[in-house]
Amino acid sequence: MGSWEALSAAGALAVTGALAGVITAALTVQRAWGRLQCWCVLFGAAMALVVASKLAFLGWGLGVPALHFRGISGHAARAAAVFPVLAWLLLGPGRRRGAAVAAGALLGMLVGVARVQVHAHSASEVVAGCLLGWGVAAGFIWHARCREAPQLGRATAVLCLPLVCLLASAGPVPTQVWLRSAARYLSGQEHAALHAPAWPSRPASKPAEMVKPQARRPSARLAARGAGSLPA
Repeated sequence: MGSWEALSAAGALAVTGALAGVITAALTVQRAWGRLQCWCVLFGAAMALVVASKLAFLGWGLGVPALHFRGISGHAARAAAVFPVLAWLLLGPGRRRGAAVAAGALLGMLVGVARVQVHAHSASEVVAGCLLGWGVAAGFIWHARCREAPQLGRATAVLCLPLVCLLASAGPVPTQVWLRSAARYLSGQEHAALHAPAWPSRPASKPAEMVKPQARRPSARLAARGAGSLPA
């Protein structure tokens, strides 16, 4: 597995979903109900938006062809949301916390870049995912910044690390299969956009329009020459 593939796998649902669960469990154990509600609402709404954008394309073909946009990147959105929040919860107030949050945001961006490099998403889909995830992280941190922030603790992080590694090695979650089944059921169309390829870089009609004038001009000239040489 190359470096881009490894970074792409870091945003997989098995990894970022497990880390989001760790954040949820930590806030629940520490009874930080306000922050727990904020995290669940923001993260849940972001994931719902990701799913809705993909279903819109898979079921009804709704997208932005000019931007090669077929749906928000879930890898990028989850990574950009989870890594900064996890870094913020692991460290106490101070400069190290700010640096850790920035590093988490950068890691989320690198996951998005990796998705483009492995040809899993277009740049527009990754940018949308990163912006959405960073918005979740920023909203949560802004909500919790004026309160005594609960920390995960080093021991909790060490105990959760083997679980995350185990889930990551278990293989990819078949989310695309689930989304296709849901899109087929909701749209009622067996062959909607379920097998649609990536947006073409150029419309197929343009080359035909450019060739037709070139093909007609020589034939017109030949016809004129032939007419002049015919006997009266």
